[in-house]
Amino acid sequence: MFFIFLWFWLGGFIAPVPNEVMILTISSTNNNEAYPVLLFIVIFCGLIAGNTTCYLVGRYFGSYILSRLNQTKYFHTAKSLLDIFNEKVLLVTYFMPGIRNAAAVICGTKRLPFARYAIYSYSSIFIWAVLYFTLGQLVPNPVVLWEKVDGVPLLAGTIILVCFALVKIYLPRRKSVELISNPRH
Repeated sequence: MFFIFLWFWLGGFIAPVPNEVMILTISSTNNNEAYPVLLFIVIFCGLIAGNTTCYLVGRYFGSYILSRLNQTKYFHTAKSLLDIFNEKVLLVTYFMPGIRNAAAVICGTKRLPFARYAIYSYSSIFIWAVLYFTLGQLVPNPVVLWEKVDGVPLLAGTIILVCFALVKIYLPRRKSVELISNPRH
């Protein structure tokens, strides 16, 4: 179990294997032999540790990191999303590979209070982990399924979820601005 924790904490920095593939593989090979709740807690804690590490790297080494990585598409996208939607976008960034770590680093560089960061980010991580862990438990061999369809259904579902969340975050704010500017309506 300790190595599973280490993988989800440091694996994103070391190996180019997506967390989606790892959580699907680990949860599907479990077959209820180990304690699935304990396994989920270990995975969740590893994901939180990795995400918090990214936040702390941004907090303490932010200017150096941004000078090196600011040109990558992930950092550019994460910065744009955070500029538009503030910290609320953290509710959906964990569903976007690459952007999840970049958003954490950028939040650290912007000195977003850790409590606010943790509420949004950890909620997103929990939902993401429950979805992928449950999928791994239900589908007999999810990695083969992922390879056969190139992750299209999961990616499509993730994109739909992200778009829905962004609309829910952005639309109410826009309507209130329109009502204030046009009180007759």
